[in-house]
Amino acid sequence: MRAAGGGAPINFPGPPDLRGLDPRQSYNATSLAFLGDAVWELFWRSESFYPPRPAGEMHRRAKHASRAETQCGLHALLRGAGVLTDGEQDVLRWGRNASVRPPRGLERRVYSDATAVECLVGYLWLTDPGRLREVLSWAFAHVGSVPGAGGAGGPAGAPGPASGG
Repeated sequence: MRAAGGGAPINFPGPPDLRGLDPRQSYNATSLAFLGDAVWELFWRSESFYPPRPAGEMHRRAKHASRAETQCGLHALLRGAGVLTDGEQDVLRWGRNASVRPPRGLERRVYSDATAVECLVGYLWLTDPGRLREVLSWAFAHVGSVPGAGGAGGPAGAPGPASGG
């Protein structure tokens, strides 16, 4: 996968060797979401890095994509777009049903949907990094169209990394 704008390929560190264990049998959904949060952040920071732009703008773009509201909107888009396999939809549901306590001021539904996206990212990173890149690339292309995400993704209200700034 290439960075936005045709930059250098993005290479993630490899997942740990689980010795054939199914992550859903070995970890709970919140553990996979914990891992997925880190992978998500690395992806968006990498995508925001090219083309060169001021550090503050890179930070705003990555922050926008990592907001629970943005992830919640992507959750809805992913569910309705036919992008995910049935198995991936199951992981998304499993992550959404995880017992999580939202931070003060954030609706439980929003936080649960964001946790679901992070759970899927963590699961795919462990089981199929190539597929993860496909799903994240799709999300990158659609983050600007997330309804109700709030906040500006970039300068002058740009919708996020997908604006190409």
